[in-house]
Amino acid sequence: MARGRPPKPVEQRIAEGNPGRRPLPEPVRPAPVHKAPEPPDHLDKDAKAFWNEAVPVLYEVGILDKVDTAALEMAATAYSRFREAKRVIDKKGILSRGSAGQVVEHPALSTERASQQMYLRFADQYALTPVARTRLGLAELHRRSLVQEMNDAIGEPELTPA
Repeated sequence: MARGRPPKPVEQRIAEGNPGRRPLPEPVRPAPVHKAPEPPDHLDKDAKAFWNEAVPVLYEVGILDKVDTAALEMAATAYSRFREAKRVIDKKGILSRGSAGQVVEHPALSTERASQQMYLRFADQYALTPVARTRLGLAELHRRSLVQEMNDAIGEPELTPA
């Protein structure tokens, strides 16, 4: 059970200037990953598609650690289950008949909801949502790297005061 707001990462507290002046722990430095890991063979098509889209970006930004494979597998599986439940709902509709013939919510809806919630928990941990990226300071990092890429591609702008 969650108890209040999750703590801010040390890097964010350092960037904000540590107004409370309390001692800060050393930032955790992940064990370097030398290349983006390949998706495990046992993942289905949707999970591998998620993996191939998200994991290289996480590698590029430097979030991945060597021990992240299991958590990424779970995120990919939650995403895949959401997609499968959505396909069933799209095909069969949101209502079905219960055991006594009554109209009830299709069981795939609860699978869809549970998979969405599970995926969003993982997405929050790996900065896969805009809010999570902002919280981890990655939005600013991405903006800076985009500016750097532009400068590398077309050169630094020559700005003179008017």
